[in-house]
Amino acid sequence: MRKIILSLIVVISLILVLIGCSNIILPTKILSADIIVTEWEQEYYEYSGELRSHVYIYYKIENTGNVDICYYKIWFTVTCIDEMTYGILKIGQSIDTGQSESDYVLFYIPNKHVISIEIIKLELGS
Repeated sequence: MRKIILSLIVVISLILVLIGCSNIILPTKILSADIIVTEWEQEYYEYSGELRSHVYIYYKIENTGNVDICYYKIWFTVTCIDEMTYGILKIGQSIDTGQSESDYVLFYIPNKHVISIEIIKLELGS
C-alpha cells in the first residue's frame, strides 16, 4: 500500500512539473459580447406630419465569450438636431454562450428631432 501511495505522489508531481514546464495555458473565463444598433426610428403623426416623442432603438447583442452572460447594461447616446444629447440605459438578462438576442428600448424625447444614436458603453456580468 505504501508503494502505491508513493507511486501516485511521484506521478502527480511529475504531471505538475510537466504542466509547469510546458506552455500549456489552462482556459480562462472570457466575458465578452458584440453589440450593434440594427435600426432606430422616430415616429411621425400621420395627420399632422409632426414628430412623435417616442424613439425606438433596436439592437442585437451576441455572447462571444466562453461563459454565460447573467446580465448586461447598454448605455446609448441620442443626439438631436439642436445638438442636445440624451443618455439612455438598457438592462438585459442572461445570454448563453454563443447565443444572441435582439431587443429594443423605447425612449421619450418631447418635441425633438433625433439625428443619431450611439452605443457608448457596454457592461457585462456573469
